[in-house]
Amino acid sequence: MNMLRLIRANGCVPLVPLLLWNIFFTSQLPSEISSGFDEGIPTWILLGESVFRIAIFALPIFVRINISTPVGRRGLVVFLAGTVVYFAAWIPLMVAPD
Repeated sequence: MNMLRLIRANGCVPLVPLLLWNIFFTSQLPSEISSGFDEGIPTWILLGESVFRIAIFALPIFVRINISTPVGRRGLVVFLAGTVVYFAAWIPLMVAPD
């Protein structure tokens, strides 16, 4: 039971729906966004972007979620609002790519 509580409190858990969304719907994006997007960008910039992306996605591992406090509940509301905006931003690109 203690292990289940630790997993639920892990900061990576809320990212799972976002990652699944990316996995399932990336193929629905216009080709201009998905393929060849990084053409012409210097390699050192792409490398730096990849390093920072990995670091940003790794940071939630060290964050503990506690929605029993007022700050935690506000954080959850902000996260959920941001998630809705993130999902909504994809819809026009998938429905009307041109």
